[in-house]
Order: sequence, then C-alpha cells, then structure tokens
Amino acid sequence: MLLPPPYRRARSRDERFRLIQPSRQGILADNLKPAVSFLARLRGLMFRSHIPGEGLLFKPGGSFHTAFVRFPIDALFLDRQGRILKLCHAVPPWQIRLAPRRTAILIELPAGTLARWALQEGDVVVPEPSGDIR
Repeated sequence: MLLPPPYRRARSRDERFRLIQPSRQGILADNLKPAVSFLARLRGLMFRSHIPGEGLLFKPGGSFHTAFVRFPIDALFLDRQGRILKLCHAVPPWQIRLAPRRTAILIELPAGTLARWALQEGDVVVPEPSGDIR
C-alpha cells in the first residue's frame, strides 16, 4: 500500500496532519505541523521551548540531530508505505540519529509519546491531512 495523497508535501505551513494507525483504527496525533520550507526544515526544533502542535513532520525524511534542542524528543522513521523502520525514544539534546535506508518520512514528537502508543518497528502508521489548525 503506497501512502495516499497525504504523502505529498504539505501545501502550506498552516496545513496540519494527523497520524493514523489503521490496524488499531486510532488517531495517534491530530496536529502534526509539516516542515515545508527550507528554513523550517533547517530550524526544526532548534531554539524552541517546546514542540509545536503534537509534533513535526518532515517529508522527505532523513537523519536528524538535536543540537540546540532544549528537551528530549521521540522520533519515527517511516518508509513510503507508512511502515515504521526505526523508533527513537527520548533522544536527548546534542545527539544524532541516522535514518535507515528507505526512509521517506521523519516525525518528531514529544518524549514519551512512542512509549504511550506502544508502537513497534514494522507497525504501519499513515499521516493524512487534518485541515488547517492554528
């Protein structure tokens, strides 16, 4: 199953995504902010005091760092089918995590989120547009 249209880049910085887990028919996050522009992708979470919304969505996804990030974060690496390739729990500041091969999407979330969801590598999650939330 290839990801439906939400796999495409966000149309604007105001567009938001939700993260669905089809096997459990649940919404895992309802307000993911896409990093659309070059500057938004470059900045990511650097110098922020918290994660905007419920997390950040990077498409295309890749490796990430937590330099100048003031708090630990969780991260998911997804392939084009939405399959979880790698989970990173509570990554502290000043760390680097390399993306596995076939990474298409990176999602950064507040620390503890992945443990609460009990996700595992191989599970499928799908980001889909949830409308403009401000």
